[in-house]
Amino acid sequence: MTTILQAKTLSLYDLEQKFHLTPATSVPQPSIWGTVMPDLAASDLSALVHIADNYNNQARYLPLSEELVKMVVLSPLLDLAGFYSRHFRLSTEESVEIALQEEDELIKGRIDVLIVQDQFWVLAIESKRVQLDVMAALPQLLVYLLNSPAQQPEPLGLLTNGREFVFTQILPTAVDAPQYTCSDAFAINRSTDFQTVLKTLRAIASTKSVTPGIG
Repeated sequence: MTTILQAKTLSLYDLEQKFHLTPATSVPQPSIWGTVMPDLAASDLSALVHIADNYNNQARYLPLSEELVKMVVLSPLLDLAGFYSRHFRLSTEESVEIALQEEDELIKGRIDVLIVQDQFWVLAIESKRVQLDVMAALPQLLVYLLNSPAQQPEPLGLLTNGREFVFTQILPTAVDAPQYTCSDAFAINRSTDFQTVLKTLRAIASTKSVTPGIG
């Protein structure tokens, strides 16, 4: 009988045991969030201040729920980065299933936000309510990245609780021993951090939007 597991209940240890997934001890080349990127325009800086102000205004009352994190922070940020253009399709609550035949297990989950480009996963985003540590969603996001299409050798993901942002990436290593790497946590209330988040998202969007075959 097949055992059904929920992705959100898995730990990093579970991923190590089931997928042989481990953190990378060294990265052969700088990750996209570690590369030098162009400065933002004054209008971009103003928009980021506005998003941060909106977040802080709402956080005064109660910790933001996942839906408010998406509405107040994530949605305008993705718009600024260019992910609402004709090159991309956004999907929410996308179902994911991974069958582990040797263990007769089926892992199920739902991605909060999935950005798709011609069936090519650009970025999977997992959001959590603000009172949770942003890294609480890391195992769940890694499960989704491990299930990304085979033509995407280095799937990227973003974790956010509205207050902090962490990028993560599966590295191109042996199929039976994948590795992952994570950025530092970027905070919405540290202006240079928040600018780095937008720069990174925009770099991902600009790289993918010029992929051959996408008109």
